[in-house]
Amino acid sequence: MPDLNININKDSGMDAENPQNPISVGETPNKIKEPGKKSFGQNAVGAALVQAGKQMVVAGLNQYGNLTGDYTTQRAMQNATRITGDIATVARYGAAGAVMVAANLGIEAFSSWVNMENVRREENMRRQRAGAISIKGSRY
Repeated sequence: MPDLNININKDSGMDAENPQNPISVGETPNKIKEPGKKSFGQNAVGAALVQAGKQMVVAGLNQYGNLTGDYTTQRAMQNATRITGDIATVARYGAAGAVMVAANLGIEAFSSWVNMENVRREENMRRQRAGAISIKGSRY
């Protein structure tokens, strides 16, 4: 059997996948993108739109409680809408959707914490005022 010699030159300046497309040395060829697959940025925009739509629906459900006086059903519908929207966002947009949902949950948690701190502060002020009234007989 005759010996077979193969010469490989790394710096040949040719794209191995497409020999007709010369590339410069040090340049990496473009990655092949799957047809129909969206980039992370496109998924992030789509996830943001879904979350914005979810927030509009939840805001619209606020009127249900105001009109009917049934705030328990309103809260149940809002929670179901939030959970469904979050699941749909993660299922449809993958990692970008998960980041968006996590960010929204973090913002909601922080907002809830700020509201609770405000309520606690106001309650402490009321208690102090009531204590002063009971001791002094007046607010001043």
